[in-house]
Amino acid sequence: SGAGEPLAWVVPVPAVPELFTTSDGTFATARALTQPELRLHQTGELSCVLLTMAFAALMAVAALRLNPGVSLRQRTAMCAVLVVAGFLTCAVLLLPSLAFSRSSDSTGSAAPVVIVKHQRIGTLDVTVVRTGAAEGVAPLAGWLRAAGCTIPEAAMPAIAAYAREGWVFVAACLAPGGGSHLEPTPLVMRFASRQPVYPMRLTGAGNGPLGLELCILADGMAAAPGMTAARSSPLGAAGAAPAGSAVPLLHSGMTELAALGGSPAWMTRLTSTLTPAQQRADIALHVGLAVRLRERLYTPEGAYQFGVGVDVGAIVIVIGIVALCVRVCMRQWTSRRVTIALACCAFAGCVSGFLAAQLVPRFHGDVRYGPTPERVQSRAARSMVMESVGDLSALRALIDRERTVEASSYAGLPPEGDQPWGYTLRADEKGDCWVDLYGPAGERTQSEPLYGIGSKKPE
Repeated sequence: SGAGEPLAWVVPVPAVPELFTTSDGTFATARALTQPELRLHQTGELSCVLLTMAFAALMAVAALRLNPGVSLRQRTAMCAVLVVAGFLTCAVLLLPSLAFSRSSDSTGSAAPVVIVKHQRIGTLDVTVVRTGAAEGVAPLAGWLRAAGCTIPEAAMPAIAAYAREGWVFVAACLAPGGGSHLEPTPLVMRFASRQPVYPMRLTGAGNGPLGLELCILADGMAAAPGMTAARSSPLGAAGAAPAGSAVPLLHSGMTELAALGGSPAWMTRLTSTLTPAQQRADIALHVGLAVRLRERLYTPEGAYQFGVGVDVGAIVIVIGIVALCVRVCMRQWTSRRVTIALACCAFAGCVSGFLAAQLVPRFHGDVRYGPTPERVQSRAARSMVMESVGDLSALRALIDRERTVEASSYAGLPPEGDQPWGYTLRADEKGDCWVDLYGPAGERTQSEPLYGIGSKKPE
């Protein structure tokens, strides 16, 4: 849409829906709590692996000393070879730079169109319309265009198919005149369906590859054709502290959505990049057995140092050295063969660890080792409390202007909202203004009064 024109979305659903809203951070919280586990560079996790390798080396040395056919000079030389081989193995396995890192890199309304309901929900004007199959797609397309929706010709077959199947269309329009920073209100649609379904045919009309993420609350693990489960975990009890691998249910908006679904016990996050061919059919969701699953993504350093390259390489080396010790203790090998075998164990461990680190799924993007979210929040909250501005609108404008400046107290602070590590500004019934801070699960952790705004003054 051009400047001053309304923005509109059209969503087909199989039955007339209930329409309501939720808090701004509900969907962001669901996405944050079901993100893949990111494995970073953490050398502290290597202690067990290195101790295991040292134990294997000691076994090899003991086996050499038990072999009477090996002279003192030969034993000394072979022990030196063993130490050098172990050192080189650790160096290769712990050197992320050797990895081939993948960089992240207008017609008037026609009579056959029936307006089922119309609601104002936050910043959205929402209208639910339907049409019969006999009238064809032209009246409905004309009504949608008159409502401000741009209907490409490629979408006409999908609209006609939905109309023939008796679906209704939810048109949500973001009306102009609400300010320069007007954002869509989160829209929740609740409708009856014989099978859970995500409408896709209208979205995919004339579309290219599309990245899609779905968070499903159900009584078991959800699955859909062409989509991969990135997270499947039980839901924690509403308001309870997180336990184990359960997804904490501490955010008010997520708690309300879970209650609407009859208090489901499981949460699944499905992801996929759909091809145009896959978008020609709606996505049917199937709920099966509850299976715990969480996708892991590795940085180049993490692929080597956090349980992949090092672990696989160490396992291969340990197996080789233990087998070598057995043969040496049985006095069936000469010193030269032992030396060659030790070198082969080290080489096999390096190669296997290197290949294992290349095969794991990689994280595409930059990892910043900056201040923790708690420190960013605390610093920003102190700045908000101390700012001398006239009202909340002026404070919001100041934060928006300074948030991307590295030297600013608001650097790293996300947009305002009740998402994990977010914040909200509010005025109570007395006119006093507050800043609310939210924790890692979207729960409100603390509230600070803004003394420079409203009627509250420091004592």
